[in-house]
Amino acid sequence: MKFFPLLSFLFFAQLAYAQISIGTQWTYYQGSFLPPPWGTDSTRSITVVGDTIIDNKEYLELEGNCACSELEVKWIREENDQLFYYYNNSAHLLYDFNLGVGDMLEIYWPFLSSSLGTDSVKVHIDSVGQKEINGNWYEVQYIDPDFDPNYESEFGEFFIKGIGSNYCLFPQFGLCENTTTPLLCFGQQGGEILEFGSEGCQLTNTYELALEKEILLFPNPFQQQVNVQLKDWGTLEVDIYNMSGQLVFQSLIQDEETINLSYLPQGLYWVTFIDGTEMIAHRKLLKQGP
Repeated sequence: MKFFPLLSFLFFAQLAYAQISIGTQWTYYQGSFLPPPWGTDSTRSITVVGDTIIDNKEYLELEGNCACSELEVKWIREENDQLFYYYNNSAHLLYDFNLGVGDMLEIYWPFLSSSLGTDSVKVHIDSVGQKEINGNWYEVQYIDPDFDPNYESEFGEFFIKGIGSNYCLFPQFGLCENTTTPLLCFGQQGGEILEFGSEGCQLTNTYELALEKEILLFPNPFQQQVNVQLKDWGTLEVDIYNMSGQLVFQSLIQDEETINLSYLPQGLYWVTFIDGTEMIAHRKLLKQGP
């Protein structure tokens, strides 16, 4: 009997719901596997900067992305407890909070097709419940991150209704060495902010990342050749190391180039991109057999 008031409070407590609108911002921790000065921890943000009408439906415009999502998504919309993204002239389901325990969410993510032979991510809903964030309770779906063996994914541990994954808003390519994780803050710029960690929304050594400058390395895994695309970077030095730390490839690449790596044995490699004397990015690269 003495536990009844507490149980009654939890049962009748109204769940909070985060509203995505213009000005909403997700701030993520961006770590580095390299020690300073070559690598440093930072933050990345995705911000809702506007809205528009597409196919007679209202979409919100995004700016920014996570480090390893690879696919540039500009438009999202919410409808009936679902979140959709717009890409390649079609709307695609990203989250579905109508799903329950044992259900599977299949997310179309076409970047994967060139590297892993699949264009979707399968997410298994392991359990559902509520989670307290800053004194409010939110509906969550706990997921099994190892459910899909065909996708080396980083898509977090749970989804928060109205917010998304506790990692990145979008699926991330698991072979990328520095997936963006975890979610630090969510909320309106200049308004209420939900903080998910002890660091707050900024880190002491945070620096602004040039999100508009992209570096693409595909296919990954590869067999013979790898395509390198540098958006707005001009010319970068590209160095490739094996897992013993030996330099196996080095070249200056401008804009876009296909490099022949057929001579390398199968295995995992580290790729670094250098602008002058500053290393500005690094990637994992996996060579597989035919």
